[in-house]
Amino acid sequence: MRRVAAASAIAVVGLLLGACGAGGQQKSRLVSQRSPSLGCAQFIDTRPPTPDYTAVLGVVALPIAPRSAALQTGPSGLPDPSPRLFAKTGLLIRTGTKFELAIPPAWAGRLWIGWANGPARPGPGLLVSCHRYPGDRSGWLAYPGGFWLRHPACVPLLVKSGARSRRVHVGLGTPCPGQRPPAGPTQS
Repeated sequence: MRRVAAASAIAVVGLLLGACGAGGQQKSRLVSQRSPSLGCAQFIDTRPPTPDYTAVLGVVALPIAPRSAALQTGPSGLPDPSPRLFAKTGLLIRTGTKFELAIPPAWAGRLWIGWANGPARPGPGLLVSCHRYPGDRSGWLAYPGGFWLRHPACVPLLVKSGARSRRVHVGLGTPCPGQRPPAGPTQS
């Protein structure tokens, strides 16, 4: 009994120390443990990315194309006042790939993401591992969802696929450098 308790205590301390250390890989693993997986078969469309989207690491397309408009924000309608704004956007994923979308640790508690065909739930990240689907000729699957946040901002998002990772920025209610302002009214 004492050995089990000691082993558990050592594991918890190891996780806590790893989360506080400089290793970005450890932080990514901790985010993954809390991140939901995408329901791959729940896609709403099969189409390649439009010009407003940019493929990142060849696995996901996000609305970050140069000179595209930032996303509009509106009231989230959630009872929790922290994620008071919502920016709706589709997520396009390349079939036959595995990757993770994650909120950087510095943005925890200020930014949430989620995509699903049904009610998408705000979370710190999303794990994706989707096989190819018969009849899909585009190689891309589309899902509804978006971003929840407290205030309009140009926000960072981490994309990790295998040993590769990339930080991108998405304009939510306000443009990132090089983007146009949102196309319509935006809640601030």
